[in-house]
Amino acid sequence: MITAVDSNVLLDVFLADKTHGQRSAALLRISMKEGRVVACDAVSAEVCAVFPSPDEAGAALDRLGIVFDPISETAASAAGASWHRYRSRDGTATPERGLDSFRAEGSSGMAFPQGVLEPTLLSGGP
Repeated sequence: MITAVDSNVLLDVFLADKTHGQRSAALLRISMKEGRVVACDAVSAEVCAVFPSPDEAGAALDRLGIVFDPISETAASAAGASWHRYRSRDGTATPERGLDSFRAEGSSGMAFPQGVLEPTLLSGGP
């Protein structure tokens, strides 16, 4: 399986977020055991912004085994449509943590939403 990770999950880990850091790290470890973890171009840019240099950000991602995989227009559209359907089911207009909790599965360069990690899972507890 391929899991696409969002910057919020990575930043929780890299910045040792007191609220979400441990749970995000645990979910990241689970995803790594299940297969490859990828970060798209937007995630890479957002992660680079919190490091002193792009090289240091790249090294941190490499240490975690996160693979850079730029998103295609087709993948972005599929993820957006799936996110819209998910948010429409419960009538909530504003996501608590947004697409950061959305996992995608598929071949390189093509993302297909697999499911949603509920925001409560990211906020603590086993």
